[in-house]
Amino acid sequence: MVRPGELITAGIAGSLEPEFTRLIGEIDGSLYAVSGEVAEAGPEADEALRDALGTLKGRSLIGVINSIAVRRDASAVPGLTERLKDKDADVASVAAVALGKI
Repeated sequence: MVRPGELITAGIAGSLEPEFTRLIGEIDGSLYAVSGEVAEAGPEADEALRDALGTLKGRSLIGVINSIAVRRDASAVPGLTERLKDKDADVASVAAVALGKI
């Protein structure tokens, strides 16, 4: 599980490093990007978060969707729209909220 501050040490405030991509898969959905690291990350983080939309499930996916909402990444709209049909009602609901924030 990723601890607050761990994302910053992975280097997302500047350039995206491979470690960030690994950490995205470990984000606990309860973090919801409240620690602020995701909001402050560079534009490279948007691409990594969008890529994670197609690979994660459950709480990790919910955490990524919430991070996308915090960043208001309009390029993620197609991926979020797909998640509206997710079999996991929590994922579908969070995707709807994220789309509303974007």
